[in-house]
Amino acid sequence: MGATPTEPTMSLWDHLRELRYRLIMSLAGVFVGMVIAWFLRKMILSMLMRPLQVLLPDYPGLTVLSLTEAFIFYIKISLFGGVVIASPWVFWHIWRFVAPGLYTHEKRAFLGIALFTVVCFLGGAYFGYRVLIPFMFRFLIGISQDFQLMITTTSYLTFFMQLIVGVGLIFEMPVFALILARLGIITARTLGRFWKFAIVGSFILAAVITPSGDIVTQTVLAVPLIALYLISILVAWIFGRRPAPVSEATGEPTA
Repeated sequence: MGATPTEPTMSLWDHLRELRYRLIMSLAGVFVGMVIAWFLRKMILSMLMRPLQVLLPDYPGLTVLSLTEAFIFYIKISLFGGVVIASPWVFWHIWRFVAPGLYTHEKRAFLGIALFTVVCFLGGAYFGYRVLIPFMFRFLIGISQDFQLMITTTSYLTFFMQLIVGVGLIFEMPVFALILARLGIITARTLGRFWKFAIVGSFILAAVITPSGDIVTQTVLAVPLIALYLISILVAWIFGRRPAPVSEATGEPTA
């Protein structure tokens, strides 16, 4: 018989009160992080502008179209910074809410998957910031040479965040492969059978994500997508559910 959770059983009302407490504490943490990010807004703005300033060192800066747009822009980047700053605090409260109902081996699995998820997302965000965005900016700025380039705060932040978050989520492919393989939904052999379709799909997905139409930028994203698919095959092979041993007497899988 497996081990049981060490925490005492809680009623539904107790769970709801605990959930409310964890939500309030998480939101409070995000608010504190947002206040901190507000005082660091100039530094955050500098980080956001760095890929553009490398290509356009003489560009005067982003354009605001109303008196309130600059304030709203700083609120948005402060909120984004606050979420990043408070993320360890939020994750700790998620863990404190979930952990009492988990067995010991489930706690290890939860922490392992959570860490793997964070690493994959940060890797994708870093790739988007350091590699993909400079390629896209170079192409788009080249196309805009015949026009007067005016970049508004709203358009720049939307473009930047959609790309960073989108690439970060795409890099979660091995995480999904890990979960689906553990559930027995997919296997490494199944993924390997569709590798040709994965290559074609990677270039199609890269064309959809990247607004620039040049093949170089699409290839810069498609190649990591193909690599992620190969990594997903490896993850499914290592962590996939193993078939149950067959009883010699009955010829049926044993428990």
